[in-house]
Amino acid sequence: MSSKLLNFPAATATRFVSNSSTSGSSRILPSVAWNYDNLRLAEVLCPVCQSVLVEPVFLPCKHLFCRDCLSGTIEKNSLCCPCCRKRFGTWYRHASRGNTLVHERLWEAIQSQFRELLEDESSPRATKASTASHATTTFPKLNSPGSLRKE
Repeated sequence: MSSKLLNFPAATATRFVSNSSTSGSSRILPSVAWNYDNLRLAEVLCPVCQSVLVEPVFLPCKHLFCRDCLSGTIEKNSLCCPCCRKRFGTWYRHASRGNTLVHERLWEAIQSQFRELLEDESSPRATKASTASHATTTFPKLNSPGSLRKE
């Protein structure tokens, strides 16, 4: 199954998880297709910071982010997914209170399989670079009225 618009794999791909069977539940369960023993690097990269996921969080829209990247997005913008802009405010409040934001099984698998990459990112000389990549925010630069006409 693929999207007709962009020809990308649909949300049933192995990278994503499925919602639980109860509609009122905010808990997300891992998909059967997810292989925790043999993760690929492309599967565990955060789309915001482009590094290995640190404390991965699955949103209800089935997108995956680092906990810090998601927190930064929430502080700077709103309670919307950075990829699809779907609101997740109610889910986030419930998951935060219940300490169920981080997908523990995936986080343990990432720590065991990508230990070298995680250590490289947390080393003292890379700390500044990784912190900068997590904290990078772009702000639009607006021209003053009439400045374009002067050119």
